[in-house]
Amino acid sequence: MLTFNVFYTGDYLDETGKIAYGDIGLDLLEKVPYIKHSFLVDQKPSLGQEDYWGGLYSLQIKPEHIAKANGLVIFRPW
Repeated sequence: MLTFNVFYTGDYLDETGKIAYGDIGLDLLEKVPYIKHSFLVDQKPSLGQEDYWGGLYSLQIKPEHIAKANGLVIFRPW
């Protein structure tokens, strides 16, 4: 069976790489063996990155993000 790759935008994560907004339903995806999920970690805030929140709405989905994905869950980037 083919794998269906779902990517969440990196702004779902905090500076440590943990989900910053509570339950986002990953447990539902984990029950389906052919669905793999990941995050666009190049969009997450880095430790000590004080200007991240000021530029949050300037984050963009790039062609290389789409090329790897079968589905995207977008929080803020455009």
